Amino acid sequence: MNHSKYNCLNTFNEIGKRNLNPKCLIGRGWSINEHFEMIQLILGFKKHTEYIGDEYSYNDIKQNIDFINNNFNDINGLIIEVSSLKYFKDSSGKIIHNITLKNRIDRTCEKLNEEETTVYLRELIKLVPNKKIYFVNHFLHDKIPDRLLIDKCLNKIKNDNIYIITPSILFEDNPCDFLSNDYVHYKNNEIIHLIAKYIDSIIEKSAF
Repeated sequence: MNHSKYNCLNTFNEIGKRNLNPKCLIGRGWSINEHFEMIQLILGFKKHTEYIGDEYSYNDIKQNIDFINNNFNDINGLIIEVSSLKYFKDSSGKIIHNITLKNRIDRTCEKLNEEETTVYLRELIKLVPNKKIYFVNHFLHDKIPDRLLIDKCLNKIKNDNIYIITPSILFEDNPCDFLSNDYVHYKNNEIIHLIAKYIDSIIEKSAF
């Protein structure tokens, strides 16, 4: 969302629009239960002692969690990409946040089913009842069964305040090489700008 015309707080791994924004605002999340727990943490519904981080400890993200919490009333909406059903747990059964690919090998991996995914989506929405939420499908959602299931679950919970954005529809009539895997399109700035413009258009139509 660095390329968005809106003032977005980037919570993934690039420098966002916040002045002096650290490289990772709150880190990365893939599954909906990870996103759910992170919003609980931001809003104070989850104790920081319950946060289990891989690449980033709570101390690494505390300043940014506090910043978002203090400014939450001024945030009009949330943009969330749910890209996986898989999540990883530590030995006590707690979800591991900000887990890197290299550290997944020796961790317990579990996968959400359709019912669990739908429940987490609905519970996340309840956490922020006065905010618009824009759920963005992963760019390759139509090539991977798990992401097709995520899309199905997202469309179950769509309503006047919940929007589902699917960037790959921009290229349905013109398949390109960057659709071949998860990494190619990230390196194509032209495509990234096009996707950001498309997401902006959905936000604009929702009449902030």
